[in-house]
Amino acid sequence: MRYVPVDMVKPKKPQTPVVDAFGNTWSDCVPVLAEDIASTEAAVGLKMPAELAKLFEGYAGGSPEWSFYESEENDIEVSIGYIIPLQQEGMRDALATVHQRIRKHQPTYPRDVFPFAYDNGHANLLCVKVETGEVVYWLHDDVDEPVRVVAGTLQEFLSGLAEPPF
Repeated sequence: MRYVPVDMVKPKKPQTPVVDAFGNTWSDCVPVLAEDIASTEAAVGLKMPAELAKLFEGYAGGSPEWSFYESEENDIEVSIGYIIPLQQEGMRDALATVHQRIRKHQPTYPRDVFPFAYDNGHANLLCVKVETGEVVYWLHDDVDEPVRVVAGTLQEFLSGLAEPPF
């Protein structure tokens, strides 16, 4: 029997090579179905905001060409790595698994957020607050200020992604 690392398992749905959305180009997207969203909501125990569900429907697993977001109002800069896949058999970074693992092991992780993307360092998460729709940045190693507001809405965040200045 040949060993295949879980990160090497291919998604069960075909990938879309390139998608243009939000004034940006996204690669490696794995569109999801309504049942994938329902299954993730059940596993996470939260209702996914409609705006976030639309993002996952077309761009789950995708990486934006322009990945940098800066908000002077919120005094924050972030760089998005990729949208977390929802349901990928055998993959350790499916959204429900990420949410459950972090919730269990990280006391600073907020209970009222849906993670949707990793930052470029793949350690911190961009999330949407379920009640307000705000995009927040959760920093796993900051005990003093682990959650920082990034943008008022997901649309504002995605439309504001720009070419990285570095």
